[in-house]
Amino acid sequence: MTAARSKASGLVIDSPLKSNKGRGTRVVYQGLYNGRPAVIKVYSHPMRRRLHWFLCHFNGKALRKRGIPAPAVRYSGYAASLEAYVIVYEKLEAPRDFRWIKTEPDRARRLDGYRRLIPLFAMMHANGIAQKDTTPGNFLESSGKVHAIDEDRMDIRPWPLGKGASLGNLASVFTQFPPEGSQDMDALFNSYMNARNWKPDARWRRYLDRRIRRFRAWRKDKRGYERKRNLLIAAAAVAAGLAIWLAL
Repeated sequence: MTAARSKASGLVIDSPLKSNKGRGTRVVYQGLYNGRPAVIKVYSHPMRRRLHWFLCHFNGKALRKRGIPAPAVRYSGYAASLEAYVIVYEKLEAPRDFRWIKTEPDRARRLDGYRRLIPLFAMMHANGIAQKDTTPGNFLESSGKVHAIDEDRMDIRPWPLGKGASLGNLASVFTQFPPEGSQDMDALFNSYMNARNWKPDARWRRYLDRRIRRFRAWRKDKRGYERKRNLLIAAAAVAAGLAIWLAL
């Protein structure tokens, strides 16, 4: 689908940036829209494209209506020449995602990175939005502002998230970006609670720790399951190949 053009929407698709093709949902490209740089989500699965496009489109409208920083949408709909649904975003100026935290050797800089994420999550939770997929690449910093970019995996509610739901979602963030030591975690917890105008409470601090431990245990079990599954698939492939060879 490289260099494909849609006359109806002025799209030029260039190189891929990110893919969820393994789940059959979407591929994210950089490209042009009416001659201007853009980021383009393409939903081309023959059975799932309309549903997944609609979920992202709906969640994105709610996100922007509630004032959450996110790249502006310049077009959303069907692109006939691509035979796919697309969402075209304005390309942010010099964007940088938060994957750098995992490799940053300086502890103070890592902690500063976590702190820059806190206001975004506090704003999202206060507006009834939980980011389900908290991987580092789903948050971009541009022009001094942190943006949410993965509307495909969001839980949108008509009311603010309470303490349990908020800290549960925050726990998944801290599982992705594990701060070192209880002092750092205390500082981040206090920063979040203050951003929500909640009094930091030892009971909720312990609750956050329990959720983090639960997430880490779940991720460890999931990785173990995936390794076993991959080994079984490989063994089945070898057995099938051997059976075919013996039958020749």
